[in-house]
Amino acid sequence: MPLKLKKRVMKAIRENYCTPEEISQVNYLLGEQFATATLQFCEKHGIDIEKDVDLIGSHGITIWHLPLPEMFEGDQFRAHLDMAETAIIAARTGKTTISEFRVGDQAYGRQGCPLIAFLDSLLLNHPTKIRACQNIGGIANVRPSFPPSGQC
Repeated sequence: MPLKLKKRVMKAIRENYCTPEEISQVNYLLGEQFATATLQFCEKHGIDIEKDVDLIGSHGITIWHLPLPEMFEGDQFRAHLDMAETAIIAARTGKTTISEFRVGDQAYGRQGCPLIAFLDSLLLNHPTKIRACQNIGGIANVRPSFPPSGQC
């Protein structure tokens, strides 16, 4: 990520204050950056984005995440904000692009993180093996995947 853009993102996070103008501009710039990175990745690895990619899932960059407002005093409520405009990514890559994964999780009453647990259960479950996935995100955690029968 260009240093100038990174500084704008970090300022929004650290200062916990931002104008609507700045939020909009950073959101669009991040969308452009994510689209460029996607196209560069595909080119570098010989992936034909038109033929080999069905859709793009973009997590964006977390600017604000409050999964458990009851732990804080005041009138806060569960909320989340990711930035990297999905429409920009879709327009630049020509691919349907999905996002808002954490907001979607919170809409169902969950915390919006860690999101990897659902994917882990889909990809790692095995009828006879125990597998574990190490999440090295903001808080590292291991999620074991046990065989459906509970036997090893």
